[in-house]
Amino acid sequence: MSDWFVYEHTVEGLFFKALRERITPPLQQRLKALGIDLNGKPRSVPHAQWKDALKLAATELFEGSEDERFRQLGNAVLLRHEETVMGKAVIAVMRLMGPVRVLKRINSTLGSGNNYIQADLAPTSLTSWEGTINECNGNPHYVAGVIQQGLIITGAKNPMVIVSDFDGHSARFQISWG
Repeated sequence: MSDWFVYEHTVEGLFFKALRERITPPLQQRLKALGIDLNGKPRSVPHAQWKDALKLAATELFEGSEDERFRQLGNAVLLRHEETVMGKAVIAVMRLMGPVRVLKRINSTLGSGNNYIQADLAPTSLTSWEGTINECNGNPHYVAGVIQQGLIITGAKNPMVIVSDFDGHSARFQISWG
């Protein structure tokens, strides 16, 4: 785990683009202590620091239960991801592929943001999938939010991503859409 990293374009997409306008000066200082300096250039950060930064952002910037806060944060990752060079390409391809093809390629899609996530998802019907993801950055609802927003980008109607099990790292998901 010590060699796990989140790539700079993921850090940029979330903290420098999606959340930037909402980040207060005190929060900015706390993020800087975690290696995310909003006055500098985006850099890759170690997994442990990313996990702490996500918890900090979810707690400080979103409302609701802890799970709801993390889901909203996961949604936010993709909301302005198109403003990054890597994100622009990923989002454009997702729109063309549709939900089934995106889920078939979820390892490469999620893996484009870091060097550690592994997904094992399989279809259970034409519009539902289930499976596990090995690392959820402290709360599986963060990953659920990323997947849900990804499905919205693909044009899926009424996507639902349910967390059915979580062991602190790996989680099992049930994914469906209308």
